[in-house]
Amino acid sequence: MRLYKPIYGGLPACHGRSDEEVERLTRLVYRRKPSLMIYPIVGFILFFIAMWMPRPLAEWTGISMVWALLIVGVVFGIPMVIFERCVHRLAVNKEMDRILADQGAAPNGGPATPTGNSGVAEGPPSAS
Repeated sequence: MRLYKPIYGGLPACHGRSDEEVERLTRLVYRRKPSLMIYPIVGFILFFIAMWMPRPLAEWTGISMVWALLIVGVVFGIPMVIFERCVHRLAVNKEMDRILADQGAAPNGGPATPTGNSGVAEGPPSAS
């Protein structure tokens, strides 16, 4: 039983795909475009800074801890959420669409392989 859902499972490119397929696509995206990996790394670092920052902010400024938490949440959280929703998720979705299109294309630029059964049997023609 799975206890989590993939992060990008809600993207249009992942609609109707299994969790394993979404995870595989995510790994392919980050392998193909390492620059997209910068956002999760920066987000992780900022998360730890935001966890540490309220106490020193409250001590340095003399404001209550509630206000320090609110200020840190606004300063670090809102820009990260906006960037994730408006920039990063769109770039990941676009790259997933490219990967899926490349997988559907035939190698060496030839005709794509049919996805369904066309009703034509393979092999030599039968002599009747």
